[in-house]
Amino acid sequence: MSRVRGRAGGFAMIEVLVSLLVATLGVVALAGLQGRSASMELEANQRAQALVLLQDMAERIGANRVQAHAYVGADVGTGAAVPCAGLASLAQRDACEWGNRLRGASTARAGRDIGAMIGARGCVAAAGASSYVVTVAWQGVVAGAAPASVCGRNAFGDEAMRRSVSTVVLIADLIAL
Repeated sequence: MSRVRGRAGGFAMIEVLVSLLVATLGVVALAGLQGRSASMELEANQRAQALVLLQDMAERIGANRVQAHAYVGADVGTGAAVPCAGLASLAQRDACEWGNRLRGASTARAGRDIGAMIGARGCVAAAGASSYVVTVAWQGVVAGAAPASVCGRNAFGDEAMRRSVSTVVLIADLIAL
């Protein structure tokens, strides 16, 4: 009789160890899922910020269609924030303010600008007589497919880390109407 009890006690110990192993694997999987979720949340937040900044510049160009050609430029938003108040034209002030927003100058912590995406930069390119492509590029946190846009190309080390969003701004010829 005591032999049977000894075997049953050992079997219960194995069941407990297997249960602990399964529970441990579940906790490790949950931790990995939480880490992945945090990365995807940061990616989504950066994309949302980029879309807001993209729309901001598109609206600025549309509102100042007479000087639309003056907005054309690449790598806007690199370097340190600069004062924009003394600039002569509205297009220069708009580009300067957009650059500061791309730098994240609207929010600072411990002396660093943190109000925008990682390494954000903007580009405005002429796509025709009255159309412009506005692009915002930034560095992602998880490798993905490299975007087709040239804005920010080779600026983030690995092209799989570069993200971008673009829109086309069409300027209507109101005089011809």
